[in-house]
Amino acid sequence: MNELDRKIERYLETMVEQSRQRLRHAEEILETFRKHHGHHHHPHHLASVGIGFSKQSTKGSSLMANATGPGPLSLSTVGQKATARLFYFDTNGNPMPEGYAPPKPGVFSIDDKEAKVVKVIDNGDGTATIEDVADGTANLSVEVVNEKGDTISASQVITVANGGGGEPGPVLGSVGIGFDV
Repeated sequence: MNELDRKIERYLETMVEQSRQRLRHAEEILETFRKHHGHHHHPHHLASVGIGFSKQSTKGSSLMANATGPGPLSLSTVGQKATARLFYFDTNGNPMPEGYAPPKPGVFSIDDKEAKVVKVIDNGDGTATIEDVADGTANLSVEVVNEKGDTISASQVITVANGGGGEPGPVLGSVGIGFDV
């Protein structure tokens, strides 16, 4: 082996050793990351909830197959029913994985305790049945406890306008904060 070949061989050996050192360092960083962030059964953590609605006809059939997302509810016929459903979001505002259920499911409550505007029946499964009683507005609320033990709440406005010539006009039901980055 000539001098040039020995230099090339030493250079390649040095590169291999440096690569091994970088790999060990990357493995140490990964291990530290895993210790600090852990591997949980649910990689997503519940950070917020929303209430969405599916309307039903007076015969009980659903007018919308599923609520598409959080939003206020407007009813216009006495006896009309709707189903309230919870939507769960992680810390990035993304929907939680399909089938997710919080450790302590929420219980729906209404500020219309005498059921003058709507009747609410909590179904115990993250849904509630809402029934139109008379004109007015009511606030439906829910509190849910996440994996960390934090209580997260949501509320939504229900507006009832019977005999007013169809659906009532839009009503502010919630306020959100957005960021332009």
